Amino acid sequence: MSKQTMERLTSIFHEYASEINQFLSLKVGPDAAQDLSQEVYLRFSQLERPDNIQDVKAYLFRVAQNLVIDYWRKQQRLAEVDLPDTTLKQQKSPSPTPDQILASQQQYALFQQAIKKMPSQCRVVFLLHKINGLTYSQVAENLGISHKTVEKHISKALKICKKELKWEGGSF
Repeated sequence: MSKQTMERLTSIFHEYASEINQFLSLKVGPDAAQDLSQEVYLRFSQLERPDNIQDVKAYLFRVAQNLVIDYWRKQQRLAEVDLPDTTLKQQKSPSPTPDQILASQQQYALFQQAIKKMPSQCRVVFLLHKINGLTYSQVAENLGISHKTVEKHISKALKICKKELKWEGGSF
C-alpha cells in the first residue's frame, strides 16, 4: 500500500474516530474502547481495496460493533473460568491469624462453588455487575437483554450465593 493511500485512510478514520470511540465507550467502557478503536483502525488500514467501500462510516461502525460482540463473548468465556485467588491479598490485616486464613479460604471456595452453580447467563450477568462494576443498564445493553432480565439474574445469583455461603445478611 502506498504512503498516500495510508495517509488517506488515516485521515478518513480520524474523521470518525471520536464518534467510534464514544460508541465503543458506551458499549465496553473507556479503557477497552481505546483498544477496540485502535483495532478498528488497524482493520480499516489493512483493507486491500478500501475504495470499494461505498459508506465508510457504516463500514467502520460495523467493524466496531463486531469487535464489541467479540469482546463480550471473550468476557463471557473468561467469566466461566475460575476467579483468581485474590481474597487473601485483599485482607486489611497485615498478618492474619491461621484461623482467619482458613476461614477466608473456605469462604472463597464456597463463593467459587456458588458461582459455578449459577446458570451460564446468570453467572455472566452477576460477574459483570459485581466483579466488573457495570450497572444493570450497562449489563443489559452489552448483553442485549432487558433491564428486568438483569434484575432477575442478579436476584437468582444472590439466592444461590446466600444458599451456598449460608449468608445471613450484609451485602455482596
